[in-house]
Amino acid sequence: MAQIGASGVRLEHAAYNKYKKMKKKTIIILVIIVIILVIAAFFLFQKNSSTSGGVGEETGTLPSTSVNTTTTATNTTPVTSNIVFPTSSALTLGTAKGNVTMNNFYKSADYIAEDRQTVEIQQQTSTYSIVYNVSDSSFIITILSMPFETTREAAETVFLNSLGISRQDACKLNVSEGVPAFVSDSDQYIGKSFPLSFCASSTFSQ
Repeated sequence: MAQIGASGVRLEHAAYNKYKKMKKKTIIILVIIVIILVIAAFFLFQKNSSTSGGVGEETGTLPSTSVNTTTTATNTTPVTSNIVFPTSSALTLGTAKGNVTMNNFYKSADYIAEDRQTVEIQQQTSTYSIVYNVSDSSFIITILSMPFETTREAAETVFLNSLGISRQDACKLNVSEGVPAFVSDSDQYIGKSFPLSFCASSTFSQ
């Protein structure tokens, strides 16, 4: 009986040990499975994030503004499709000294910037250019050839004829004349702005 009892204890102990080993093995297997699932979920998340980012960048790109090109006998004028230019034969420009009615220089312009902020009334030549700036309603006459007074007189004549205005009306406008440094390095002209020669305030300013 004592031997049977001892054998029973040993069998029970062996069974318990076997159970512990199986339980430990099961836990290890479960841990491995959990780790694999976590790694798989991580890579799946990374893949989805990458794909979503690509789609967002593609759909988030703004469309570019379409540009139409209007060809004239002398040049090609690029204008954005959503811009409407004045079509009347004359324009009236309000100034601090009163309104000035002039030819519609948009219709005869040699060049109009794409944003409609700069209008080249007289195409740049080797002697001068005449430009209108929309932002401040100013006209700029750039002298590109010396002597200054000779070129200035010629440019002012073209300016009056292009706008179809008198000298009196021209003096109401915001007009400045200048000489680039590459034309003359004289201190008499560098960094200085001149009004129209026939206006009462025909002196230069810095």
